[in-house]
Amino acid sequence: MKTLFNPMFRGRITIDEFIALTAWPVPGNAARVNMASAFGFFQENVRRDLLWSPENSPWLRKINGRGYKVVSWMQGICFELPVNPNRIFRKGDPLHSYRDPGEKLGNVRGNWFTFPSTDPDRLAIYPDQTRLHKFKAKSDFVCLQSAVSDAYCGWLPDRPPRYRHGGGQQLFIPNPALVLEALLG
Repeated sequence: MKTLFNPMFRGRITIDEFIALTAWPVPGNAARVNMASAFGFFQENVRRDLLWSPENSPWLRKINGRGYKVVSWMQGICFELPVNPNRIFRKGDPLHSYRDPGEKLGNVRGNWFTFPSTDPDRLAIYPDQTRLHKFKAKSDFVCLQSAVSDAYCGWLPDRPPRYRHGGGQQLFIPNPALVLEALLG
Protein backbone atom coordinates (compact mmCIF):
# COMPACT_ATOMS: atom_id res chain seq x y z
CA MET A 1 0.00 0.00 0.00
CA LYS A 2 1.35 3.43 -0.97
CA THR A 3 1.89 5.88 1.88
CA LEU A 4 0.37 9.27 1.16
CA PHE A 5 2.36 12.39 1.83
CA ASN A 6 1.11 14.35 4.81
CA PRO A 7 3.19 17.50 5.39
CA MET A 8 1.80 18.11 8.86
CA PHE A 9 3.21 14.85 10.19
CA ARG A 10 6.77 15.02 8.97
CA GLY A 11 9.69 17.39 9.10
CA ARG A 12 11.17 19.37 6.30
CA ILE A 13 11.33 17.74 2.90
CA THR A 14 14.20 18.11 0.46
CA ILE A 15 13.90 19.83 -2.87
CA ASP A 16 14.34 16.44 -4.57
CA GLU A 17 11.37 15.07 -2.62
CA PHE A 18 9.33 18.17 -3.54
CA ILE A 19 10.23 17.81 -7.22
CA ALA A 20 9.29 14.12 -7.17
CA LEU A 21 6.01 14.71 -5.28
CA THR A 22 4.90 17.46 -7.68
CA ALA A 23 6.35 15.87 -10.84
CA TRP A 24 7.93 19.27 -11.52
CA PRO A 25 9.90 19.40 -14.78
CA VAL A 26 13.21 21.03 -13.83
CA PRO A 27 14.98 22.50 -16.89
CA GLY A 28 18.52 22.17 -15.51
CA ASN A 29 20.79 22.21 -12.49
CA ALA A 30 20.78 26.01 -12.14
CA ALA A 31 16.97 25.96 -11.92
CA ARG A 32 17.15 23.12 -9.36
CA VAL A 33 19.58 25.16 -7.22
CA ASN A 34 17.25 28.18 -7.42
CA MET A 35 14.28 25.98 -6.50
CA ALA A 36 16.20 24.65 -3.50
CA SER A 37 16.99 28.21 -2.37
CA ALA A 38 13.35 29.33 -2.55
CA PHE A 39 11.93 26.13 -1.04
CA GLY A 40 14.47 26.27 1.79
CA PHE A 41 13.55 29.90 2.49
CA PHE A 42 9.85 29.04 2.67
CA GLN A 43 10.43 26.07 4.98
CA GLU A 44 12.68 28.10 7.30
CA ASN A 45 10.58 31.26 7.46
CA VAL A 46 6.90 30.32 7.12
CA ARG A 47 4.85 28.43 9.71
CA ARG A 48 4.24 24.88 8.57
CA ASP A 49 0.43 25.16 8.92
CA LEU A 50 0.44 28.15 6.52
CA LEU A 51 3.06 26.72 4.19
CA TRP A 52 1.08 23.52 3.72
CA SER A 53 -2.40 25.06 3.87
CA PRO A 54 -4.80 23.94 1.11
CA GLU A 55 -4.80 25.93 -2.11
CA ASN A 56 -7.12 25.18 -4.98
CA SER A 57 -6.73 26.08 -8.60
CA PRO A 58 -7.01 23.95 -11.72
CA TRP A 59 -3.45 24.68 -12.91
CA LEU A 60 -1.73 24.16 -9.57
CA ARG A 61 0.64 21.18 -9.37
CA LYS A 62 -0.76 18.68 -6.90
CA ILE A 63 0.70 16.39 -4.28
CA ASN A 64 -1.47 13.31 -3.83
CA GLY A 65 -4.30 15.18 -5.55
CA ARG A 66 -4.09 18.20 -3.24
CA GLY A 67 -2.86 21.73 -3.83
CA TYR A 68 -0.81 23.53 -1.22
CA LYS A 69 0.13 27.20 -0.72
CA VAL A 70 3.87 26.47 -0.97
CA VAL A 71 3.33 24.89 -4.39
CA SER A 72 1.41 27.97 -5.53
CA TRP A 73 4.22 30.23 -4.29
CA MET A 74 6.84 28.09 -6.03
CA GLN A 75 4.89 28.19 -9.30
CA GLY A 76 5.00 31.99 -9.12
CA ILE A 77 8.82 32.02 -9.33
CA CYS A 78 10.85 31.84 -12.54
CA PHE A 79 13.63 29.44 -11.58
CA GLU A 80 15.61 30.02 -14.77
CA LEU A 81 16.56 33.40 -13.27
CA PRO A 82 18.49 34.02 -10.02
CA VAL A 83 16.81 33.57 -6.64
CA ASN A 84 18.20 35.36 -3.60
CA PRO A 85 16.96 34.02 -0.24
CA ASN A 86 19.02 36.62 1.63
CA ARG A 87 17.91 39.95 0.13
CA ILE A 88 18.53 42.56 2.80
CA PHE A 89 16.33 45.62 3.20
CA ARG A 90 17.41 48.48 5.40
CA LYS A 91 15.20 50.68 7.53
CA GLY A 92 13.57 53.28 5.25
CA ASP A 93 13.98 51.31 1.98
CA PRO A 94 10.88 51.65 -0.26
CA LEU A 95 8.71 48.78 -1.56
CA HIS A 96 5.51 48.64 -3.60
CA SER A 97 2.56 46.36 -4.21
CA TYR A 98 -0.36 46.62 -6.62
CA ARG A 99 -3.91 45.89 -5.49
CA ASP A 100 -7.50 46.34 -6.61
CA PRO A 101 -8.49 49.94 -7.35
CA GLY A 102 -11.04 49.96 -4.51
CA GLU A 103 -8.68 48.76 -1.80
CA LYS A 104 -7.85 51.43 0.76
CA LEU A 105 -4.30 52.58 1.20
CA GLY A 106 -2.52 51.82 4.45
CA ASN A 107 -3.22 48.10 4.60
CA VAL A 108 -0.16 45.86 5.00
CA ARG A 109 -1.32 42.46 3.81
CA GLY A 110 -0.12 39.66 1.60
CA ASN A 111 3.45 38.47 1.32
CA TRP A 112 4.46 39.62 -2.16
CA PHE A 113 5.96 43.05 -2.81
CA THR A 114 8.21 44.62 -5.43
CA PHE A 115 10.68 47.41 -6.05
CA PRO A 116 9.47 50.89 -7.03
CA SER A 117 11.26 50.45 -10.38
CA THR A 118 9.38 47.25 -11.34
CA ASP A 119 6.87 47.55 -14.18
CA PRO A 120 3.53 46.14 -12.94
CA ASP A 121 2.95 44.61 -16.39
CA ARG A 122 5.77 42.18 -15.56
CA LEU A 123 4.28 40.97 -12.25
CA ALA A 124 1.75 38.40 -13.53
CA ILE A 125 -1.13 40.10 -11.70
CA TYR A 126 -4.64 40.86 -12.90
CA PRO A 127 -4.59 43.75 -15.38
CA ASP A 128 -6.91 45.81 -13.17
CA GLN A 129 -4.77 45.42 -10.04
CA THR A 130 -3.47 48.92 -10.62
CA ARG A 131 -3.73 50.65 -7.24
CA LEU A 132 -0.19 51.40 -6.16
CA HIS A 133 0.47 50.80 -2.47
CA LYS A 134 3.72 52.23 -1.13
CA PHE A 135 5.62 50.97 1.87
CA LYS A 136 8.92 51.51 3.62
CA ALA A 137 10.91 49.21 5.84
CA LYS A 138 10.37 49.92 9.56
CA SER A 139 13.52 47.98 10.38
CA ASP A 140 16.20 45.95 8.65
CA PHE A 141 14.99 42.55 7.41
CA VAL A 142 15.77 39.70 5.05
CA CYS A 143 13.38 38.42 2.38
CA LEU A 144 13.31 36.21 -0.72
CA GLN A 145 13.96 37.99 -4.03
CA SER A 146 13.08 36.30 -7.31
CA ALA A 147 11.73 36.91 -10.79
CA VAL A 148 8.01 36.42 -11.43
CA SER A 149 7.07 33.49 -13.65
CA ASP A 150 4.40 33.66 -16.31
CA ALA A 151 1.25 32.52 -14.56
CA TYR A 152 -2.49 32.12 -14.58
CA CYS A 153 -3.99 34.65 -12.22
CA GLY A 154 -6.91 33.02 -10.51
CA TRP A 155 -6.83 34.04 -6.87
CA LEU A 156 -9.82 36.36 -7.11
CA PRO A 157 -12.99 34.25 -7.10
CA ASP A 158 -15.14 36.91 -8.77
CA ARG A 159 -12.90 37.08 -11.87
CA PRO A 160 -12.03 34.57 -14.54
CA PRO A 161 -8.46 33.30 -14.67
CA ARG A 162 -6.09 35.29 -16.88
CA TYR A 163 -2.73 34.24 -18.27
CA ARG A 164 -0.20 36.96 -17.49
CA HIS A 165 3.49 37.41 -18.23
CA GLY A 166 6.08 37.80 -15.52
CA GLY A 167 9.75 38.68 -15.59
CA GLY A 168 9.66 41.47 -12.99
CA GLN A 169 11.33 41.28 -9.61
CA GLN A 170 9.26 40.20 -6.61
CA LEU A 171 9.95 40.02 -2.90
CA PHE A 172 8.42 37.49 -0.52
CA ILE A 173 8.24 38.84 3.02
CA PRO A 174 7.06 36.28 5.62
CA ASN A 175 5.99 38.84 8.23
CA PRO A 176 5.24 42.11 6.40
CA ALA A 177 3.13 43.68 9.16
CA LEU A 178 6.14 43.52 11.48
CA VAL A 179 8.67 45.07 9.10
CA LEU A 180 6.73 47.36 6.73
CA GLU A 181 5.03 50.70 7.24
CA ALA A 182 2.35 51.78 4.77
CA LEU A 183 2.79 55.19 3.21
CA LEU A 184 -0.44 57.02 2.47
CA GLY A 185 0.86 59.50 -0.08
